[in-house]
Amino acid sequence: MGYYLNIIRKKNYADWEEDSNISMEEWLAYIELDEELELQPEDDNLAAGFCRWLTEVYEDTNDHVWFDYGMGCIGTKNPNEVTIHKMIRMANVLQGKVQGDDGEIYDDRYLETGKAIWLEQEEEKAAVGSKKPWWKIW
Repeated sequence: MGYYLNIIRKKNYADWEEDSNISMEEWLAYIELDEELELQPEDDNLAAGFCRWLTEVYEDTNDHVWFDYGMGCIGTKNPNEVTIHKMIRMANVLQGKVQGDDGEIYDDRYLETGKAIWLEQEEEKAAVGSKKPWWKIW
């Protein structure tokens, strides 16, 4: 068990009807450009698109932080603050967003406040922002 964060290009990670269309080619190109990441060879234990973050390790195991790829999403398990910040930067480049298992969104606002935004808050904000004054009918 653990807590996962994913970089996605869809409204909600839990919505399996909608595709998250980050392609393997885009992900591999990103790894190639990011000098901190190293693609691991695909084998029986590692899926295609699995990479290690060379400059960050898990405190409890001293293993490199990893990112994996699957179904158009990029994810990692039990991220610390440094990893969350890295994922936000990665998502910005990949034109995606970072979402946790519980539906919370981590974006540039998180970098400023340290607080994730819940999907429901985003929807409420969008609904309030789109309401027209009562006197405008079009």
